[in-house]
Amino acid sequence: MNKQTVQDDYTEMVENAIEQEKYLIEQKTKQLRQCFDSEGDSSNSKFPDELVMDSLANNEKGDADLYSEEFRGKFIYDNAANKWFIWHNQYWDKDTRWEALAATGQIVNIYKEKLNGLYALKEQIIEDNKNANVLELENNIKMLERRISSLNTLSRQKSVIELSSIGRNSLGISGDEWDNNSWVIGCPNGVLDLKTGQLRNGKPDDYIKTITKAEWTGLDIPSPAFEQFLKDTFDDKKELIAYIQRLLGSSLVGECIDHVFPILYGQGRNGKTTLIETIRNVLGNYVGPIQAEMLLKQSQSRSSAGPSPDIMKLRGKRLVWASETDLNRHLNIGKIKWLVGGDTLTGRELYGRHEVDFKPMFTLMLLTNHKPHVGADEYALWQRIHLIPFEFSFIDDPKEANERKRDPNLMSKLKTEASGILAWLMRGCLEWQRIGLKPPIEVLVATEEYKSEENILGHFLNDCIIKSIGSKIQAKDLYNSYKQWCMDNGHRVLTSTSFGQKIKKVLKFKSGAIILYLDIKLIDANNN
Repeated sequence: MNKQTVQDDYTEMVENAIEQEKYLIEQKTKQLRQCFDSEGDSSNSKFPDELVMDSLANNEKGDADLYSEEFRGKFIYDNAANKWFIWHNQYWDKDTRWEALAATGQIVNIYKEKLNGLYALKEQIIEDNKNANVLELENNIKMLERRISSLNTLSRQKSVIELSSIGRNSLGISGDEWDNNSWVIGCPNGVLDLKTGQLRNGKPDDYIKTITKAEWTGLDIPSPAFEQFLKDTFDDKKELIAYIQRLLGSSLVGECIDHVFPILYGQGRNGKTTLIETIRNVLGNYVGPIQAEMLLKQSQSRSSAGPSPDIMKLRGKRLVWASETDLNRHLNIGKIKWLVGGDTLTGRELYGRHEVDFKPMFTLMLLTNHKPHVGADEYALWQRIHLIPFEFSFIDDPKEANERKRDPNLMSKLKTEASGILAWLMRGCLEWQRIGLKPPIEVLVATEEYKSEENILGHFLNDCIIKSIGSKIQAKDLYNSYKQWCMDNGHRVLTSTSFGQKIKKVLKFKSGAIILYLDIKLIDANNN
């Protein structure tokens, strides 16, 4: 064996030893990386080493990206309402305890896990190869230590969650996404399909933040106390009760399909409030009251430029109602047509930054002890009105035919039947889908009588005018008589122009410098 051969063999042996050492170091490093990236006692195995280091390099934006990845489907930010929401297994709920902010601690844990891995990696590399260059490793360690320290400050935490709500891939939403599926309702234990009456699990991308108070426990759950209450309230009129069930059942669906305006009318202690409050106890925030002033004529109109929390309260609601008890109030016809007509509504939260457009999903009702005034010629509104009479009073000592014995424990009984009443509503919804609202004779007759009562001009003409061929009345004299009659009878007085436009539709007249109404004369009160 010559000298060259020995040298070549030695060189090959050294090279093999170096390769073997490099292989062992790589394997050790790989094992250590797997150590801090493995599941173990950590929940962050979904974050590769490269993603964590990229997030570290991208400063606050990187922290926010890491936060978004970790909490997608767990937190969401409504940019219109300026509120964070948290996922509660079946639905989204307002984050009232700043849990989204507190969750930035999980980003600290992700970085700490990475840091601990680098500590271990550094020690092992130094132990295995005293001459190894660990400068880059030490730089990463220092960056992680500084980042962890920074993330333990409130200002950094706020910056992270703010950045995580901005942009296309963020946790932020516009606010238009909420509760948009009109054929489902959220329940504490799932999502109820209103077309089938079946329950399924909720998903974050359902964007449901409104839920019923009652849990769904099945379609056939009974509610005997509630059904007895309905029999007592409506004198066991089966068609009327079935209509009430279809009407309230249809209100579960978040679409303006029938465009009706039910008015629940009756003189006090007659079950109106008990019925509506029972539905409220079942459906929770899907239903709620509004101010009666939203439906009634006002002396002053509010500026449209300011916040409109009253309009925003309607968003996502399936049933809303106003309670009005004063005599001689007049409905705001235009407002009611707008609210029940299905047109897009626009509103802004009290502290919201942006206006929000949304489609109305609610059925609107009025509960009243006194019928509000509606012009008899308001044809479009009369097509929508369903007057539902509540004819019996519930008192402690009934004596009259229209009085019934009050049950002081009724509300507490009804609360225990919440799931059964939800099932009753769902059955009504399915029946409404099958045959429609189909108002019974009691509602049709009551509504027609109401319309007849509201023919104010007709009543004025009956009370104050008689036919008299060849007679004439000057327009100003007829209007003065009408104005006095309205004041005597508690009716709102039309302007002379409006009165003239309406009265010309029913009386013969002659135009000229002085308008004359023909073939009529005023009844002399003294000779009546």
